[in-house]
Amino acid sequence: MELAAVSPKDQSTIPLRKGFIRGVFVEAAKRLGFKHGEDAPNVEKNDADGYLPNVLMDTGAARIVVDRKMQVNEVNPDTLEGGGSFTAVAGHKPFLMLLYLQKRWREEFNTSEGDTIEICDGQLDLINFTNWESLQPFIERFEFDAPSMRVDAEALGLVVPMLDYDAIGCTEMDAYF
Repeated sequence: MELAAVSPKDQSTIPLRKGFIRGVFVEAAKRLGFKHGEDAPNVEKNDADGYLPNVLMDTGAARIVVDRKMQVNEVNPDTLEGGGSFTAVAGHKPFLMLLYLQKRWREEFNTSEGDTIEICDGQLDLINFTNWESLQPFIERFEFDAPSMRVDAEALGLVVPMLDYDAIGCTEMDAYF
């Protein structure tokens, strides 16, 4: 999976977007049950404004850091430009976090050309997430565990929860079904 974040055309919105990005990563980490920057606050060294932590995401298998070096899996705190890649070994959580960021970015900023977060596969084909079914080729290609990925996607609000008909119980016998 490849990630490319493109700088907003209106540079005056960068502080707002930094706060937004931090909030999205913190919320996603909480929902997926791993540590985030709020768990261990420290002095903000890489972002002069202090909006972004030094590490945006650390799942244990994948990281996105904030730095000006513009290396793999880094976001520049001045421009919000960055890029990187994750392999299937990192698991499905980094992939879902990026989809969550992309979805929230589109909802919040009503993005236009040149102001977007793009996620693509290893052949640089854009991943167009619309629903759970649109993820099936990636689940198969990367050999993700679909049931656990579905649970995490539901936790992030990327997909609607499935109805568990077995959980719907009735103490009396009826002939409804």
